Amino acid sequence: MSFYLFIAATIGLTLFILTYFLIVAASFRHHPVTGLIALLPGINLTVLPTIWSKSGKTFLIGLLGLGTALITWYSGGNRYFQEQRVTGTPSISELSPAHEKKPAAAALPQNFKETPLPEKPLYYLVYHKVDNTKLTSLVGQQVRLTLTNGQQMEGKGIKASRQALLLETTERGNTQVLKISPQHIQTLEKLIPVQN
Repeated sequence: MSFYLFIAATIGLTLFILTYFLIVAASFRHHPVTGLIALLPGINLTVLPTIWSKSGKTFLIGLLGLGTALITWYSGGNRYFQEQRVTGTPSISELSPAHEKKPAAAALPQNFKETPLPEKPLYYLVYHKVDNTKLTSLVGQQVRLTLTNGQQMEGKGIKASRQALLLETTERGNTQVLKISPQHIQTLEKLIPVQN
């Protein structure tokens, strides 16, 4: 799909450039000074009213081409361009001839049996209460805290001591490290796997 959008963007841009040069040619036919002004992008719009009867339709077609180019480019045509810039097109030596045989896929062993997936998960994750004095066992663990003010927070324990627990939390894409003292923690839970 991005290939077709890229082609449409290229056609629209080509149409816009072509109409630009047609307007410049019509401006030179009108008057040499008008033609020189028409060569300058942006400023050339000032001479457009003087040549509107000769190139009004051309200008509208150019706007249509520019609109098509912009819409198709930003709708996905730029992805094809970027893919070609990154990967490039393969050279002739990299392409394999059509008559060359490709190696067959390796056959599976005869004693191979497909095992179905289990109906139930092998384990599930639950929060298990931990004693507030065992903060050092939470380093590297996913924990959930309930503070004395009732606020709940989840995160990963980074560093722990008897004075504080450093908790890495992510909220709305923002990661922050919070220092929480044990006296502000009401309940402390650690995420653990439980087998079915």
